[in-house]
Amino acid sequence: MTDSNYYSIGEVAKLKGMTIKALRYYDKVGLLVPAFINSDNGYRYYSINQLPQLDIIRLSRQSNVSIRELKELFDKADMNFLKEYLNQKKEDILRQIERDKETCSMIDTIQKSIESSEEAYSITGLSVKEFEDRFYIFTPTQDGEFNEIKSYEKLKQELTNLGLQHSFQDGLIFSNEHTGRWEVRDVFQLISREEYSLYKDSSRVSVLPGGKYLTVNGSMENESELFHSLLHYIEENEMKNTTIYMFYLMVDYFNHDSYHFQFQMAIND
Repeated sequence: MTDSNYYSIGEVAKLKGMTIKALRYYDKVGLLVPAFINSDNGYRYYSINQLPQLDIIRLSRQSNVSIRELKELFDKADMNFLKEYLNQKKEDILRQIERDKETCSMIDTIQKSIESSEEAYSITGLSVKEFEDRFYIFTPTQDGEFNEIKSYEKLKQELTNLGLQHSFQDGLIFSNEHTGRWEVRDVFQLISREEYSLYKDSSRVSVLPGGKYLTVNGSMENESELFHSLLHYIEENEMKNTTIYMFYLMVDYFNHDSYHFQFQMAIND
């Protein structure tokens, strides 16, 4: 066929960035039948008026729209329905873009957490590090792994309710302020300064003041030993109303038999 208003299946595939196989499939299921099929050789030809329909099909398939839904659209052959359809697909895509942005942000957060954990864990022994103000959300807990797990789940729910994402900078807070006996008081997660500004009136949001902190890294195997070394430091230096923060570190994420952490404790000059 030489009519300039018709295009071969190969030409259409090239024009629209589709495969010949896909075009033949759309023909087979009755989604878009070529305007002309040569009875002598079976060659398929599409009219120039069918090209916009192929644009709709391509864009819809890129958005994971089903063949059934596309057939419904074409069977209706209603311009008002088409306008509503396109508007809905646009809204779906914009929502997906926002979800993808959130996913990318979460991946970025995990990557930064791994990098900072590895950097922190590379320092051995007791050391002093200076921090700026940090902000966190917490929920009370009690000693015991099961209680801590339950408290973490509760904290995650509070984060969800407030629209906050997991920062992967979390841990336990130890104190002897109320009972005189050292015990786990809270589970916590760091939040951003902006998030703190939004929720600072909440009783579950607080500030970890900037300044110098004595830090030491450890794992499950030597946690008790390191904790008691900090208590010895507190006793020797006659420190009062001291709080010990235990940050979990993402240095061996796939090891379910152990964990790594960093103890942090504010100290005076």
